[in-house]
Amino acid sequence: MTQIVIKKFTQQNCRPCQVLSYALEADKDALAEAGAIIEEIKLEEVGKEIFEQYGIMSTPTLVFERNGMKMTELSGMLNIREVFDAVEYSKTAR
Repeated sequence: MTQIVIKKFTQQNCRPCQVLSYALEADKDALAEAGAIIEEIKLEEVGKEIFEQYGIMSTPTLVFERNGMKMTELSGMLNIREVFDAVEYSKTAR
């Protein structure tokens, strides 16, 4: 199965980040079944250089990677269906 890594970029006191985190946590098992794992990257822990490296302008932002290559990105208030759609897209995109 193709493994998709979802890099979740967040920062402290970001209400949309908290809402998205709850949704992703609630669907963590279903995401794993779909072949995706979540890796959280907190601005306060890594510094802004990592955010700049990925071109992150706002939080929350999800970067979907396959084999270390960025396939797509979603930002802002998202519904969980968009996340699952992005996982499926990331598995097959060229």
